[in-house]
Amino acid sequence: MIEYNKTLLKTTPYQHQADDTVLLLKNRSFALFSEMGSGKSKIVVDAACCLHAAGEISLVLVVAPAGVRRVWLDKDLGQIRRHAWRSSIVYEFHRKVKKIWDLELKSHPLNWVVTNYEYVRPTKEDNTRLQRLVKALQKFRNRFLLVLDESSAVKDQRSGQHEACKELRKLTNRCIILNGTPGDPLDVYNQFEIMDQRIMARKYADFFHFKFHHCDMVTKRGNGRSYHKIVGWKDMEQFHAITKPYVVRHLKRDCLDLPEKIGGIEGEPVIREVALKEHTWEVYKTMRQEAILALPDEDIVPEPNAMVRILRLAQITSGHVTTPATLDADEAQEILFAKEPETRDISKEKLDWAVNHLIEWSTAEATVVWCRWRRERERLAAMLRAGGVKTYEIYGNQKPSERATAEKAFHPETRGAGRRILVAQPHAGGKGLDLAAAEEAIYLSCPPGLEDRKQSEDRLHRATTINRVTYLDVLATGPKGQRTIDHLRFKAMREEQELADWTCSAWLRALKKEVQEEVEDEF
Repeated sequence: MIEYNKTLLKTTPYQHQADDTVLLLKNRSFALFSEMGSGKSKIVVDAACCLHAAGEISLVLVVAPAGVRRVWLDKDLGQIRRHAWRSSIVYEFHRKVKKIWDLELKSHPLNWVVTNYEYVRPTKEDNTRLQRLVKALQKFRNRFLLVLDESSAVKDQRSGQHEACKELRKLTNRCIILNGTPGDPLDVYNQFEIMDQRIMARKYADFFHFKFHHCDMVTKRGNGRSYHKIVGWKDMEQFHAITKPYVVRHLKRDCLDLPEKIGGIEGEPVIREVALKEHTWEVYKTMRQEAILALPDEDIVPEPNAMVRILRLAQITSGHVTTPATLDADEAQEILFAKEPETRDISKEKLDWAVNHLIEWSTAEATVVWCRWRRERERLAAMLRAGGVKTYEIYGNQKPSERATAEKAFHPETRGAGRRILVAQPHAGGKGLDLAAAEEAIYLSCPPGLEDRKQSEDRLHRATTINRVTYLDVLATGPKGQRTIDHLRFKAMREEQELADWTCSAWLRALKKEVQEEVEDEF
């Protein structure tokens, strides 16, 4: 029996953290699917230290999204520094295996290696990074703990990171997966396949056996082909019975005494509507009509050119638009992930509202503003700095030193540091970070997916939160209060719909309804 002694711990656990640590010690494979902000990382660190003290492991390998890596690595505020109570050496496997720092270094330390999915996944050009890591781990075979943080990164069995983590899993008999938003049963199946494939193999021959056993599907036709669409799930009691012994999930409201959360997609919304000017509204209506004409009334995924027009509607309400008029499939994906090839500023209604609110009205010491689009973030940050406000940013491909400074400025230990604002993009800063020093979050534009929204909300509302947190959603309207795509996206989020799953016919109905409501309002 591996000992769990609370008196040895560096930081005091909540009761659910103590209970879950014991579960990790009892099970070689386990999934922590508790809600974001419930303290999963501390549970892992305490369990790893207990395993090391018992002589069970010599190393912990943490694989996380690139934007989450510093949550573990940071020398001052990272999870290892804050909670580890065994002598440790921390390495970062990125450009090369590189020692980062020592923690009370003694003769037999616990080794931590932190890397990211994007770096170890094989590519056509480079498979050496994964092979170098596998080679380095050989001497620790069955003597290390594999931790997959934000394990939804491996939910697609066709992805490179899924294959890479399967290779790493072969080297050890201990694995923990962490995910606050584990996804649907198919996603969970693929995560379990890496965590411990024997669990699902007791009942299912393979992924397709599982899929056809639990998925309610209908046959759809479009673009000259037929395909199966999942419309529901069946025999979930059996699925839950199989996974229950290996999963724990806590909701924050059940295990933490947290302050009030005002607004957000699950509570009573706090909405601020901002009217577009006439010239912006005309651009919006023109693009909406183009989108309607480009969408066939079929239950198929919109083609790239049609999807680009839909995405541009959301850009227009944020004050800019991409050019040129027609983009190919790759460029459509760039827009989807907020990497516009070119932009043209057309207005700044929402930006002006945000600057006025943040400078004149907000009483929060620290505020996080979430911007989906790169250009939106750049313009707002520049306007705030011009207004004399201390402003930080988090975005993709940012200098590590700049990102680290921004993260630390909003860590809960920095409360009392004065008025400051973080302007961030959800895809880069919405996961893993502890931004609980902030008491206000503003969504200037709607994140791409439901998981992005939930994850970003919980950066502020978590175990380290002291004061109540307010969430404001800024929605653009027409000059006379007409609804826009902002309202449509916000409504879909609150109903937990993934807009990425919407078909052409669904988009067509929604946009036509928007037009019809305007016509009716005229009369």
